[in-house]
Amino acid sequence: MAKILMVKLLSQIIGFNTLSKRVHALWKPSQMVYIIDLKNDYYMVKFQSYDDYTKVSIESP
Repeated sequence: MAKILMVKLLSQIIGFNTLSKRVHALWKPSQMVYIIDLKNDYYMVKFQSYDDYTKVSIESP
C-alpha cells in the first residue's frame, strides 16, 4: 500500500526547506519522510513508516 499524501499550500508561499522543517517539527516522524516538489504549490509527501502515515493522515492538520 502506498504511503503518500498530496499537500497543497493554501496561504503564503514558503520555500521547500522551510516546508520540510515545518513538516518535521509538526509531524515528528519516527522514520524518513520524503517531500517532492511538484508544481503550483503542490507537494507529494512519501512516508517510510505506515505508522507515521496513519498518524499524520488521521490526527494532524
